[in-house]
Amino acid sequence: MYSSPMDFFSMGMFILDEIHWGQKKYNDVIGGAGTYAAVAAGLFLPKDERNRAGCIVDMGSDFPPDQLDQLKKWKVGFYFRTNDDRLTTRGWNNYGDNEARDFRYMTPKLQVDAKDLLEYPPAANAKCIHFICSPPRLLEFVHELKPQKGQLVLWEPVPTECIPEQWPKCRQCFDKVDILSPNAKEAASFLGRREPQSKKEIEQLAGEYSAFKGMLVIRAGHLGSLVVQNGLKRWYEPYHLDQEKVVDPTGGGNSFLGGLGIGLVRYPKEQATAMAYANVAASFMIEQVGFPEYDPETDRWNGDLVANRVAKYRARAYLGVLN
Repeated sequence: MYSSPMDFFSMGMFILDEIHWGQKKYNDVIGGAGTYAAVAAGLFLPKDERNRAGCIVDMGSDFPPDQLDQLKKWKVGFYFRTNDDRLTTRGWNNYGDNEARDFRYMTPKLQVDAKDLLEYPPAANAKCIHFICSPPRLLEFVHELKPQKGQLVLWEPVPTECIPEQWPKCRQCFDKVDILSPNAKEAASFLGRREPQSKKEIEQLAGEYSAFKGMLVIRAGHLGSLVVQNGLKRWYEPYHLDQEKVVDPTGGGNSFLGGLGIGLVRYPKEQATAMAYANVAASFMIEQVGFPEYDPETDRWNGDLVANRVAKYRARAYLGVLN
């Protein structure tokens, strides 16, 4: 188990998914916001340092041994906890046309609380902590964890709580957060509005968040991502411009934020580099159902080196190529 402060830790859950897609069914698919974010952050760390990014993996009495082997192969800093008195958190997913998705929990969910981090100092002291939760829970987390100076708080509002009734609480979170990243639909839902359909509409929507003085990142799928920071707006395109390469968007947003978080830790003054990491991270996770294939011998994911994709993205965006 890792002992020093980690670079990135996600407070999202681990889930085993059952996925239905047309006539196809996939069982015991590794998932959960925490897992996607942690693995995504680990993509950008050397293999022998990948344990500097992680999340909590709660394993129940039904946890498949094959999936445990898979998790360990990735070398990510997972904090494994076993409880044979309960079942693993499981989700049921049914996908339809136009990214339609039905989801429900099949077993009682086990959320990660502040006390879980306080019991694990490497996570509690991580340089960047990723929260995916409601506004009230975010306020509770910050109150209990008391983030240290320089520790990045990255907040991804949970979709079901992006509602007008939570907007006042959301605004209370503004001075507790360094990076705020809803997707376009969620950002609009807080205000009781429909999902914006153009870059212009998203930029207008961002104006409603002007009281937030940190880094605002509104994710908008194929349109890209809008970053508002220090009064400046900038758009970043997704890695995959061809939507035919997008097989399953599940976990794409969580992975985007894992890449963004580790990018900001490593390059705190280089927004463009962090956003390159974010978009490359998402690209690997949406090319298939579940996680990409990993070859530990070559350290390639889906047959590609992470550094190659970062270089291609930066060159395409006229940002220069990383050394």
